[in-house]
Amino acid sequence: MKLAFLALAATIQPLAAQDPPSSIIYVYREQIKPGKIAAYTQIEEAAARFCAKANCPNPYFAITSITGPNEALWINGFDSIDAMEKVWHEYADNTEIMQELNSVAEKKADLAFPGTNLVARFREEMSFAPGIAPRFLSITVLRLRPGGAAAFRTLRMPFKQILERAGRPQWVYQVTSGAEDDTFLIVTPARTMQEIFSTPTPTVSDLAVSSETRLYAISPSMSMPARTWVEADPEFWKQ
Repeated sequence: MKLAFLALAATIQPLAAQDPPSSIIYVYREQIKPGKIAAYTQIEEAAARFCAKANCPNPYFAITSITGPNEALWINGFDSIDAMEKVWHEYADNTEIMQELNSVAEKKADLAFPGTNLVARFREEMSFAPGIAPRFLSITVLRLRPGGAAAFRTLRMPFKQILERAGRPQWVYQVTSGAEDDTFLIVTPARTMQEIFSTPTPTVSDLAVSSETRLYAISPSMSMPARTWVEADPEFWKQ
């Protein structure tokens, strides 16, 4: 069940230009072992083709690292916890899909290290979320000092205006399970790498215990996109 729900049922609403960021995200990460990227990718591409043919309960996309360790992430987006639970049950009740996804897990068992996962909620008051159909994501995992969440919110709220003036979207999620307390994800979506590197960044060193940023590319071949995603960027998704 874990593989089906976390590793292949990924959806995140902001991929379509008209969709807002998801209220709840479930993030699953696998670090790929050295020399195993090609074999790992081949398995996940086949899984994506199977899901499209089998009409898996919801569309999903994968992102793969450009910087940092070789890894793949699936970001599962939902309107609510109830919606997340509904998808969980839909996968569990489909024997054909479950058998195939368990087979996928077995095939890549020696290709990746054990995965990690977390749940986070969208913090709209600290985010700027205009419509965008991204091809790249920058994700900063920010762990604040104990009790630093209020100060971080105070810092981010005026910074939101800076993002608006620059026309650069950025989504803030607060982790609610699966990581240290007061952990935030700063997600910067973009069509190009240049857009990511030109996005303003606030200084939070006085508030942070640790901060790590990695750059990712969305992988069309490892994804099962929704129709609206393809319509928003057909050149990218049909490549």
